[in-house]
Amino acid sequence: MVEVGDRSFALEEVVVSIPSTLRQRTGAISGVRIRLGSNEPLHFPYMSIEETDEADVIFDAAHLLFTSPLDLAALTSWASALRAEDRSVLLVLPHQTSALNYLVRMNVILHLDRVGVLFDRAAPSIQRNDQSRVLIEVRCVADPSDAEAFSQVALDLLRQHISGRDARVAYKILGELLDNATTHAKSPTGVFACAQVYRHELELAVADAGIGIQAHLSRNPKYRLADEVDALEYALMPGVSGTSEPRGNGLPDLVDMTCRYGGRVLLRSQAGHALVTTVNNRREFQSGTPIPGTCAAVRIGIPATPPGKMP
Repeated sequence: MVEVGDRSFALEEVVVSIPSTLRQRTGAISGVRIRLGSNEPLHFPYMSIEETDEADVIFDAAHLLFTSPLDLAALTSWASALRAEDRSVLLVLPHQTSALNYLVRMNVILHLDRVGVLFDRAAPSIQRNDQSRVLIEVRCVADPSDAEAFSQVALDLLRQHISGRDARVAYKILGELLDNATTHAKSPTGVFACAQVYRHELELAVADAGIGIQAHLSRNPKYRLADEVDALEYALMPGVSGTSEPRGNGLPDLVDMTCRYGGRVLLRSQAGHALVTTVNNRREFQSGTPIPGTCAAVRIGIPATPPGKMP
């Protein structure tokens, strides 16, 4: 039995099918259970996917212990995209109280409930204290004005933890992420973004359910035959674009700026997975569990003391 507000549904009543991006790789089965794992599941290339006849798509977060902004934004975008296709989606909530409360606190449950995602049980109500110094809850960025509003909130947060110059750099990084998503993605559900400050680092994340990087680059004959992994590698090269215009430096500039600040960039698009770190300028490109659209996370180091108290 599934509870949503004051309504209850038998699992047997849920229509069973499978999203096209997964059907291509798993066959025409009745439905899928996507196990999210315990720690930052969307950061890893692969997630466990099993056949199920319980529901169309089940996101199983039962054993989830820790999530980052990438996980939050990507899960919200993915589930919203499935609902936009009239898929039935069930989220199995985490057993661990802190993980569940974090999903509530970061507005993931709120967004998913609004689009009709089912839950295996009622989510708790929590007391909301002002945490604007350390986090930005998941927000839907539907147009340029939304992007500007989110960026301004992010800049206010950044200025509390890093110098004004560094804050402007991080602000530019976020602008590149949002511009790529809102300009090229063509996502039917908009773009989802959030941020979190940890003890010594900050993560900004953006996710969409659009056409993906490979589809965008394939408009340029030079990259027409690139697969989803190759497309990520090309996208991080200067001058590469889905058009013949002299542009395409957004993502490379983002990587360069991030690396200068001791950070890393994680980029997923469809079945492609890319990780760039400052350790020996390491770049890893590989295939992974397919997701709709593209998601990106940037982590940058922050000082142990706030700007106003630096020696």
